[in-house]
Amino acid sequence: MHYNIRKPSQEGIAPATWQQINGAPALEVPTYKILIISKAFPWSIVIHAPAGSVVTCVAIFEELHKQLQRYIEDAEWAIVAVDKTRKEAIEKAAKWRQEKDKDNRLKRIDGLGDTPML
Repeated sequence: MHYNIRKPSQEGIAPATWQQINGAPALEVPTYKILIISKAFPWSIVIHAPAGSVVTCVAIFEELHKQLQRYIEDAEWAIVAVDKTRKEAIEKAAKWRQEKDKDNRLKRIDGLGDTPML
């Protein structure tokens, strides 16, 4: 499965695949909260199940998209900007994204550089 995380899950995942995973539990065991930690970005993402439900595959993709659309905070930028290569990759990705959506602030999605596919 491929997911272009720059887009909401229903747009970034092939329709047939999205229909298969929509509502499907993320894990075999009932899971009500998932913590995602990645080397690709300096923050963690928590996915909570709605009341009376479990975390689903689509819920993970939707929360990833939502969190990666947030603006990079100064403290986050200070962490990633230390690495010159990473800083340049983020700025390059931001420039490409900014040409499309006209939003000039750095977003967390820019931290993934030019490979926003899962």
